[in-house]
Amino acid sequence: SKNTERAAECQDLAKKEGSEKSDARFLQKSNENREDVSYQETAGAVDITSLQELVLHRSRHGPQAFRFDRILGEKATQADVYDSTAQEIVSDVLKGYNGTILAYGQTGAGKTHTLSSIRTESIGVIPRAAQQIFGTASIENGYRVRLSYLQIYCEQIQDLLRPETGDNLAIRETGDGRVCVPDLSEIE
Repeated sequence: SKNTERAAECQDLAKKEGSEKSDARFLQKSNENREDVSYQETAGAVDITSLQELVLHRSRHGPQAFRFDRILGEKATQADVYDSTAQEIVSDVLKGYNGTILAYGQTGAGKTHTLSSIRTESIGVIPRAAQQIFGTASIENGYRVRLSYLQIYCEQIQDLLRPETGDNLAIRETGDGRVCVPDLSEIE
């Protein structure tokens, strides 16, 4: 699969770059799927050891492994991001479940591009989700679509469908344990 090829590319690149450095050590280990993966042990290095794990090497603390649902490399496309993260959530929404897609990260990391891009060559998660929803949903099929769009930035909740208000909306928990934003606009 594409993801397997990407992980192999990352490992090959790490080995190539590491072979040019005299202080690098390569270690072999087996991951949880009993696959042999090699990684480079250097101070401050990050290695993708499988499609779901990366190892951070720090000189004082030794290697530390982190497991994720998925790891996408720098060559991942917007389609790859959508297919591996949002597509399943949107499919579940179409079955009647609530779904949330959250982008979190450092300023300048690409959250807005990843979510909102409408450039033909790099359509983002939100337009792709709308395409998937409206490709399936119709009134004739019993669907009714309502949309809210909010942003939490600097601990302020903003309604992106009514940005002119500039309000910091309140977040509340209902008696039955649901979380809601009472004044958040919703369009059908």
